[in-house]
Amino acid sequence: MIIRESDVRKVCRSNMRGGEGEVVIGFSVGPEDPAPGTSYKMVATVILDPGASVGYHVHEDDEEMYHVLSGKGTYNDNGIEVEVGPGDVMICPTGQGHSIKNTGDDILIFLGVVNG
Repeated sequence: MIIRESDVRKVCRSNMRGGEGEVVIGFSVGPEDPAPGTSYKMVATVILDPGASVGYHVHEDDEEMYHVLSGKGTYNDNGIEVEVGPGDVMICPTGQGHSIKNTGDDILIFLGVVNG
């Protein structure tokens, strides 16, 4: 299966999961764009402007991985805040929670993958 950039559905969400500012999400796979025959619920590129965030949330029935592509931010890993940057990968297992905030001066771009 190949999903082309031209097929990516882009949406803008304000205060995502109780976070701050606007988040731009490019869904390669999502609720409206399933990947038949896989367990992926979401594969998306997420863009946060400086100061924007995805609010803290718990993954009850799935797991999520973030891979920072550019920029820097603060990742909340089950209540522990850690600075993250390009190349860093954060994994939130089922039953745990997380959030991320752009604390830099440039946009923060990461790949988000939800599986389960």
